[in-house]
Amino acid sequence: MDVVSSITALVTGVFMSLGIAAVLFVLQPLLLALVVLAGVFPLLAAIHNGRQNYKFEYGLTPESRERYYLLELLTERDPAKEIRIFGAAPFLRLRYGD
Repeated sequence: MDVVSSITALVTGVFMSLGIAAVLFVLQPLLLALVVLAGVFPLLAAIHNGRQNYKFEYGLTPESRERYYLLELLTERDPAKEIRIFGAAPFLRLRYGD
């Protein structure tokens, strides 16, 4: 459902942009060039920010996986038996906090 709605929004945006570009070209071609030029810098910033965000999230992946695994160990019913038997709760709580 999300894919279909995203593709629909993308196609709608592309057609709307082409329609606006056509109207601007008919009214004033120089205005179209200025609008396109004004869109270049936000596009470059969005690409740069996206890459930086990907690097950041990629770097946090191992810690996030370990944190999620420890959260499961500390909150699920099945691992609780073994944690109590081995007395591992204080160690795991400390590890989760770190």
